[in-house]
Amino acid sequence: MRCLANPMRPLLALCCLSLAIIGCDPDPGISDGGEGGGAAGGNTAGGATAGGATAGGATAGGATAGGGEAGGSSAGGSAGGGTAGGSAGGATAGGSAGGSAGGTAGGMAGDGGFYGAARCGTAGVRFCDDFEQGYLDAGMWLPQINNGTITIDSMHVARGGKALHVHVENGQGNRARLRNTSQFQPNNYANGIYFGRAFIYMTPATTKQHQSFVGTSGDLDNPDGGASKLTSVYAVDMANNGLVSHFGLREGSTVLYDTGARSSTPPPIGHWACLEWKWDSVHDEEHLWLDEVEIPAAAVLQGMKWYSAQKYDQLALGFQMYHTEDAGHAAYDVWYDSVALDDMRIGCRE
Repeated sequence: MRCLANPMRPLLALCCLSLAIIGCDPDPGISDGGEGGGAAGGNTAGGATAGGATAGGATAGGATAGGGEAGGSSAGGSAGGGTAGGSAGGATAGGSAGGSAGGTAGGMAGDGGFYGAARCGTAGVRFCDDFEQGYLDAGMWLPQINNGTITIDSMHVARGGKALHVHVENGQGNRARLRNTSQFQPNNYANGIYFGRAFIYMTPATTKQHQSFVGTSGDLDNPDGGASKLTSVYAVDMANNGLVSHFGLREGSTVLYDTGARSSTPPPIGHWACLEWKWDSVHDEEHLWLDEVEIPAAAVLQGMKWYSAQKYDQLALGFQMYHTEDAGHAAYDVWYDSVALDDMRIGCRE
């Protein structure tokens, strides 16, 4: 279920942080248009949505767990509103029965109340999508795919019976992301503070390479008076097996800054976790939480100087590979559930 509320709009500022991560292009997956297999008018090559519904048969059976390739056991999704590889009652990869419980459902004892039933409809936030409708809203999400697939299935779920599943083959520049611009219209997040939350489950184990889970980008005028805009990216990433608050700035294809705050806290491998982020242009801060506990090493604290005032233009949800992983690493599979945005901290229970 999708939950939309009243729009506001922030002015986020750019920051040149002191902790360099890795020299990478700051999230080319957020830029307009996709590379090979990107979306054109809402349709994507490689198995995402066609006119708002997941294309039946686009990824037969979805991607298998543990980094396996698309083409598992269930035969496609139902066209015009079903999921590719996650049709009700169909068999998922490995032959296990599909269904609302999926392969890894939440709701276990001691889960802190994070998991269980879908609750976007009662979350009371500006935006929430738990993918329970079984298809992607073409008016909200624009797929950007390069050597990957995007499906909705029940293989692993945090809440309810479905989750977004992205599969990305190993290789620099490969990605499977959904771009959303509807949440960043004029007057959205006018207080300059933007919060996000997503439940994430990934396989297989990570390496030391720098890759990205989710990002927000925006354009601003060139302070040098040039005709080209500057594009900044704020992202929740991983590098050196740790979660990262990432900031990047580019002018056209030229990377100007690529910095951030890096932690040693590992991303969720083989289990669900709740990630929250905050980008605050009022207090010049970035924050990252895992299961409602802040990761201090991933915080950018007040006192660092922002580069220039900037607006949020778009959200990119899904996996982006900045670098090729080590030999033998075939692919990443990442599931996202109950993705929410608000101008106040959301937490993991709403």
